[in-house]
Amino acid sequence: MPFLELSGVAKSFGDHTVLERISLSVEKGETLALLGPSGSGKTTLLRVIAGFESADEGRIEVAGTDVTGLPPARRRFGMVFQHYALFPHLSVGENVAFGLEGTEGVSDRVAEALDLVDLSGFEGRRIHQISGGQQQRVALARALAPGPRLLLLDEPLSNLDRTLRERTRREIGGLLDRVGITAVWVTHEQEEAFDVGDRVAVLSQGRLEQLGTPEQLYLEPATRFVAGFVGRASVIAGSWRGDGRVALSTAASDEITWHGMAAEELEDGDRVELVFRPEALDLAPPGAEGSLPVRVVERRYAGSQTFFAVESAAGDRFEVIAATAAARAGDAAAVLPRQGAAPRVFRAPRD
Repeated sequence: MPFLELSGVAKSFGDHTVLERISLSVEKGETLALLGPSGSGKTTLLRVIAGFESADEGRIEVAGTDVTGLPPARRRFGMVFQHYALFPHLSVGENVAFGLEGTEGVSDRVAEALDLVDLSGFEGRRIHQISGGQQQRVALARALAPGPRLLLLDEPLSNLDRTLRERTRREIGGLLDRVGITAVWVTHEQEEAFDVGDRVAVLSQGRLEQLGTPEQLYLEPATRFVAGFVGRASVIAGSWRGDGRVALSTAASDEITWHGMAAEELEDGDRVELVFRPEALDLAPPGAEGSLPVRVVERRYAGSQTFFAVESAAGDRFEVIAATAAARAGDAAAVLPRQGAAPRVFRAPRD
């Protein structure tokens, strides 16, 4: 039985639909990352899970118990907010103790929570006396102190600079693994979602586009949105020929066909988009057998790899990652799928 299960959760504000019947589950001890652009509904979904917003439709269960109608305090969830919501007039210890009134052994719980986040001995410090990363850990300690059964994190690293964000992300990820707590983590950054999430739920305009491991999202995107939003996408237009074949748009008289995996039901002759990861393509000399002729538009050296922006005769402009530095901007070249590459095929959007 999943530890957290959402069934058909929907939410609207006036005429604006924010969540469209979201259904997903989270296993006990798992960290689920909610990933999506601004306005995708990920923070609203987190707030509905927390009980800060009520669902218009659907059901939320925790450990087999329906909590849909319970107020936040009775759900026994911990929450880490984007802006930490720490009290500047209280010490670190007093911030962590906030919400523990009436429980036994408050000082022991505060000490244990601060030890978990490597802030033992900071109880008497004021909030303005500690760094941004330490403030974030205080907020985490406060959320963990009551012993919640589920931890919710709303973009917890967005206020940190990049270097500190990466280090803190690793620290929190390790902490969640050690504690074994079930967590839902909201982020708009793919790298962060892939790093902290055992699985990732990708949202767009209130819809759940795909739920899977980082590897599944990257290598087997279920929708055209996921293919373009997660990682880099090189898109080549063509026509579906059935049996996994795509006829590419080219100025040559001979038809060039490449193989791809249809991500949706297609009919012969459908206009489609063949979506590759740039590292799944090879740059070849002009005229290579089965290759798509292109012109190199831009070359960008990046140490062990070189990024080539290329353009086909049909006007498709996309990216190839290659180890070679032989081609230069303006050169004629050709592109081939690498051995074993499995590009996804999606129906092309209507004009």
